[in-house]
Amino acid sequence: PYFNQTLVPLILPSLLLIPVGALLREGNTSLFQLLILPLTAGLGAIVFLLYIYYPLSLGTILGCGLAMWVLTGSLEAFFKGRLRLGPTLAHIGVALSLLGISVGSGLRVDETKILGLNESLTIGSKTLTLQKVTEGKTPTYLYEKATLVSGNNILTPEKRLYQPQNSLLSETA
Repeated sequence: PYFNQTLVPLILPSLLLIPVGALLREGNTSLFQLLILPLTAGLGAIVFLLYIYYPLSLGTILGCGLAMWVLTGSLEAFFKGRLRLGPTLAHIGVALSLLGISVGSGLRVDETKILGLNESLTIGSKTLTLQKVTEGKTPTYLYEKATLVSGNNILTPEKRLYQPQNSLLSETA
């Protein structure tokens, strides 16, 4: 939440200006003519996401549209000879990072539930069943290991208490 509240307002104007700055090097063409392709790609991505994944969070939709805006504007500037390869690759990296962050945060499903033995949790199309919980000790830590079954897959997440620091860590599965 901290990064969302501080970085988004700082980075958003920069992301909006990347295609504008890359394409504005030619003075005899109107700004709208220069930005029609990135604008179309960004709006097209938004419409596509709404059609495929509705309902979806506003941040995810706008993030993906903005990523397409940056990607298309940078590629257009490169192919028109207004941007060299290095800056183009940097802009593509920014666009892909934004796309990954937007999709990763918008399509993620979090579920918290306390399970007893042989109880199940369904997330999307997957069902996890708690088979057993074992406790043990190694020379460096104490552990509790859960055995979860989903179809043919077996997951074994752990909670570890490292001694003598008294530090509790989770091992995901």
